[in-house]
Amino acid sequence: MSERELVPDDTGSDTFSRYLYQAHVAFPFCMACVIEDDIKSVVLEHIEDIAVESAQGWRLLQVKTRDPERGFWTMSDLTKQGSGPFRSLYRSYKSGLNPHGTLEMHLQGFLSRKSICSSLRTTEGRNNPDLILAIKNDLGIATIEECQAFLSKVKVVEGLPSIDSIISQNLRLLGDFADHLQVRTIVNVYESVISRIENAMTAGKLDVSWWNIVLGDSTPPAAVVDDFRRKQLTRDELEPLFAPIKAPARELLSRLTAADSERPSLLVQKLHRGGASDDIVRIAKSLRASAAARESVNMALTSIDDDSVLEDVCTRLQSHFVGIKGRYASHPAPANLIWADMMSLLATAGAHTDPYSKFNQDPHLLMGEVCQMADRCEVDWGIADE
Repeated sequence: MSERELVPDDTGSDTFSRYLYQAHVAFPFCMACVIEDDIKSVVLEHIEDIAVESAQGWRLLQVKTRDPERGFWTMSDLTKQGSGPFRSLYRSYKSGLNPHGTLEMHLQGFLSRKSICSSLRTTEGRNNPDLILAIKNDLGIATIEECQAFLSKVKVVEGLPSIDSIISQNLRLLGDFADHLQVRTIVNVYESVISRIENAMTAGKLDVSWWNIVLGDSTPPAAVVDDFRRKQLTRDELEPLFAPIKAPARELLSRLTAADSERPSLLVQKLHRGGASDDIVRIAKSLRASAAARESVNMALTSIDDDSVLEDVCTRLQSHFVGIKGRYASHPAPANLIWADMMSLLATAGAHTDPYSKFNQDPHLLMGEVCQMADRCEVDWGIADE
């Protein structure tokens, strides 16, 4: 494989904003590199967006942003010539860099339920013969067996939120580790780490020769090694930046950096923080997706300004939510009770809450919108006793 075949084109007006987004996605991995033992280094490289050196092997991450107006991700988006994340991940798979690692696709937004790509959500789905055949044909993979082996390495993380939500998530993560510090100190730590990540991202392009440094297949030129080191963030380099907040690891950091499809959205983080049961978390994710789909379908169904209608519904939902949350401020697991009371209220107050039938006055769709509001940092589910 030549460098031309492997290195993607970085031209385009959205490159800078995409870099900024990737920097904030990379932050928890850099924090875990300091706090936990599993992650050894983080490489802000070029062929994949983020490469994480873990005790189990290399995790190669493609991070893809998407304008919400474009809707859900489809198979053609994921395999598109030049920009489809599957193409880059397959090139990396053929490199032999990560025989014990993973190839990860981190997507802003969600996979389309109507597309075969929805099968990517689970291990069983990735064994779907129709999915395997579609990817084999789209990528030009020689055999079904090779495509199966490739997909066995692939993990898909969907639902990454906006950059503002990711920043809020990361700052709360820092706050959980250093609640004794002033907010300004926590923000300064965050800005210092992000600045260092951005410096590594812009330190120049790496070609496939960086793999040789890791694999030991050959001795690359000293200049190539120097370029790689500038883009590699190790514990020794990151530790001074995190010095004010270093503390024992907590559950949220482990979830955010897990090599699977369960990277939590803000909704899931807030539900867990409020002590929600696994069943409620599962239902909440489903209702959130249903509400998002309803919004997409409803765009042109009313002559009343859509934004003002949605804002009105959200204001009413927030009013209900705040009142209910206040009842359980001191409860050891408030999220479960808040959920139950909200569902009970919406079952009888759907017409009042949704007068223009934005969500068909359906209590489940309205609760799904509450879940989307949690992702937008407009509501939370309290704090459970640890």
